[in-house]
Amino acid sequence: MMFRNAVELSHFYAAQAAGTGSVCIDATAGNGNDTAFLAGLVGPEGKVYAFDVQQKAIASTKKRLEDRGLRERVRLIHDSHARMGLYVREPVDAILFNLGRLPGSDRTVYTKSCATIAAIEAGLGLLRRDGLLCIAAYWGDPICNEEYREVYDYLKGIPPRQAEVLFHEYINEPHCPPTFFAVHKV
Repeated sequence: MMFRNAVELSHFYAAQAAGTGSVCIDATAGNGNDTAFLAGLVGPEGKVYAFDVQQKAIASTKKRLEDRGLRERVRLIHDSHARMGLYVREPVDAILFNLGRLPGSDRTVYTKSCATIAAIEAGLGLLRRDGLLCIAAYWGDPICNEEYREVYDYLKGIPPRQAEVLFHEYINEPHCPPTFFAVHKV
């Protein structure tokens, strides 16, 4: 089976770690695609926490969830993913990050490596054993490339006894497709 992009890989891996009744986090709600995917995955008994710093993203995600009848499964949080530990107090099965910027919004607002790395650290603390953290990272422009490199370096330094880290990239694509990281807590 071939995967077309890092988001498909995130969904594939998240479905291995979470299911009906699970608790999941969408660290970057954006337009709500990952949030809706996770809400469908966890079912009516599960819960999803979705974070975004942009009110436009929270509103877009809320509408997508309402249109699909999934709103009651999700707690929308208008705050940085770096602060997820203040909102989530229960073990988490899967966490999704889709870094970069919100499509169709202010092109000057990006995720930043310092907040993202703080969020990854918080997420690793929240993940249950065998939980999974998935990251789609972009590198095609200078701002995204800086975050990608710093996240890569951080993940590379995680001790193997704490987590296994998988890195996936397309090496012959001409249009800077996003890379994918899967972090499995051991």
